[in-house]
Amino acid sequence: MTQTPQMLTARLGYAVPHRFAQAGFEPRYRSAMDAAAQAYEELADWNPHVAAYIVPNGFNRRVLFSLNLREAFAFCQLRSAAQAHFSMRRVAERVALEIRRVHPLLAKYMSLPEEPWQAIESQHFLQT
Repeated sequence: MTQTPQMLTARLGYAVPHRFAQAGFEPRYRSAMDAAAQAYEELADWNPHVAAYIVPNGFNRRVLFSLNLREAFAFCQLRSAAQAHFSMRRVAERVALEIRRVHPLLAKYMSLPEEPWQAIESQHFLQT
């Protein structure tokens, strides 16, 4: 599998985990992320490569995946497991959904947890 990430940017928004809100940190988290986005914009005007260093991991990032069906099965089975990070579980479930749509006869051989990506998203992320 080949992964080609887009350069880090604060322009794609950020995720807010439910646990931050439950712990009472949501306002402080949003404030910190908004300040990082503002600092990114100021630096990006000068040099977007330097500005990427200020972007926290909570910001969304585009990644292009190039993989064959065997690699897709392995990715989905590994990254949709209950112990996988919830942000990757969401991606793996969406890839699996697309495999089921495009290759329904082959997809029946893929064994994944019965938790759709929408449930993962609503369980772990606030809607922004």
